[in-house]
Amino acid sequence: MSAGDTYYRTLIDACYIVGDETVLAQRVGYALPMVLDWLMCTKPVPVDVFLKAVDIVLSHSQRHVLNTDVFLDEVRRRNNLAPREGRGIETSGRTGVDHFHDIFLWPDAFWCFREEYSRDSLRGADYRVVSKDSEEWKSITDTPVRK
Repeated sequence: MSAGDTYYRTLIDACYIVGDETVLAQRVGYALPMVLDWLMCTKPVPVDVFLKAVDIVLSHSQRHVLNTDVFLDEVRRRNNLAPREGRGIETSGRTGVDHFHDIFLWPDAFWCFREEYSRDSLRGADYRVVSKDSEEWKSITDTPVRK
């Protein structure tokens, strides 16, 4: 399998994971017509898009680990138990809130939803959490994509 095939197949997997091509376009930061060109193999997938697709795929494959960790962190918090050393994900002390749709935002402006993050992703832990439905969350998810 060539590198181009790997890029293409990874992009297809990422598209399937996020639900459709419009969401994928938003997530990789390009206009829908460009993403359609890549999905239909009329243009090669750029390296930066491939790497974002890899993050999506890897995050998805480890989602159950994150969901378990978040759940156990909430159990510990509710019962005043000490957090696990070096593990767990910050929840800002909120309760009764859908934490899985919070955004993890890295210094280079790459972001993903909390539910998609994996400790095994290619991204470091230098992200900050943007709470769901905050003004910043809305501005990030409504950001226009590149053409």
